[in-house]
Amino acid sequence: MNPLWCEFTNAETKEFLSSLQWGDLSGELVMDVGCGEGDMSTKCILNLFPRVGKIIAIDIDPYCIQRSKILHKHKKVEYRRADVTMMDHLQRWGSHFSKIVCTHCITFIEEQERAFMNMFHLLQPGGEAAIFFALRSESDDVYLEMSKKSKWSKYFQNLNSQMVLKLRKYDAAYYQNVLEKIGFTVHFCTEQVAEYVYKSDGEYKNGVRDSTFIESIPKNLRREFVEESFSTFLKMHPRNEDGMLHFKYTMIRALLKK
Repeated sequence: MNPLWCEFTNAETKEFLSSLQWGDLSGELVMDVGCGEGDMSTKCILNLFPRVGKIIAIDIDPYCIQRSKILHKHKKVEYRRADVTMMDHLQRWGSHFSKIVCTHCITFIEEQERAFMNMFHLLQPGGEAAIFFALRSESDDVYLEMSKKSKWSKYFQNLNSQMVLKLRKYDAAYYQNVLEKIGFTVHFCTEQVAEYVYKSDGEYKNGVRDSTFIESIPKNLRREFVEESFSTFLKMHPRNEDGMLHFKYTMIRALLKK
């Protein structure tokens, strides 16, 4: 993953969590949903709330959990492989969490309502969930456009374009309605438009090389795919006045209470 993008999203997560007025979470049990390799949201929680009691950090990807246990081991963190949409993966913890953090994760979950419902059940009465995820992004335009081209379309069979398109139809009001039906009190559920500016053309190309999309492209075609993705991006999103590549995206920010 692009280290500059990781740094940028970590700063977003830190800013979001810092705005919640959660105190120091002294002694509290917190779940981090979609922890990845432990160097993003979990790290942010530890840095912001060093007096937290314990963090249960879950991710559906066993490779991420294995890496997190090796690279980001911490006495207050227990890394576990679990799917937030599967209650049988979660019921061992009961309804004992005072806080749940889920950042940059919901975008990739198809059964979002089930994920929200399971988070509701994991919280103790009065517990809160902080949700932060990308609703739509101009960066997805490139992959959707590339998937339409005859040369590349067959390699995009695993691209969840329908999910990308589905998310673009939703807004904050939709999510607030879903969350309230589940039983949450919604403190806020808002949209925030942000912009990412690449430091160089090479950063964009490296991002394509590191993306999950390119894994399905034959190795002898990857260089061409990267260059064509780059030219497609430029056509769809011209450089800014400083000559840099950039794109805008919309985030959902929500704070919920059980």
